[in-house]
Amino acid sequence: MKRTFPVAAVCIAATMLSYTVALAQVAPQPSPTPSPVPAAKYCHKYNPTKLAPKTQGSHFILDSEGFVIAQFASRNDAEIAKRVADHSDTECVIGTSSQLSGQYQFVDEYFEGSGPGGPWPDPEDCESYKPADLTTQEISGAYYLLSGNDDISTFATAADAERALLVAKDHTKFCFVGRHDSGGNAQYVMTYFH
Repeated sequence: MKRTFPVAAVCIAATMLSYTVALAQVAPQPSPTPSPVPAAKYCHKYNPTKLAPKTQGSHFILDSEGFVIAQFASRNDAEIAKRVADHSDTECVIGTSSQLSGQYQFVDEYFEGSGPGGPWPDPEDCESYKPADLTTQEISGAYYLLSGNDDISTFATAADAERALLVAKDHTKFCFVGRHDSGGNAQYVMTYFH
């Protein structure tokens, strides 16, 4: 027995089908999550010919005409930092907007420009990495610069981690001055990419 449908039912079914197809064509597609915008560069020029380790209270600083580049627990660390800073004329800082407690933990320095040079610290206190292996990742509210599964540095914001990623891709080592003499106090450690 041949089954027939009223014309109105066929028209309604066809209209609903075409409406469903039209919705599928114009429905917004989820877009990939964009990478955070890197934090703005925060840099300060200094005169590399005027770099001098100095005593300041119970600690030591590396100074250039009143601009403090870093502070250290030992004079030896300030001397080592001078050998690094001699190669540049600009110190940049990532993480200046950190609002988390222990903010020094979330701040890294790096150097740009050129200076008179001289010998690098020997040996340098560095961790090597491959630029192609670098990524950033948020873990428990902190943002990490990673080389594979190894943590290179930690930041308070995704923007700071992205800035570090941009800088790190131009280098192969993340280095420290004062890491072993700081007594665990990050404010007495200077970092740099090399």
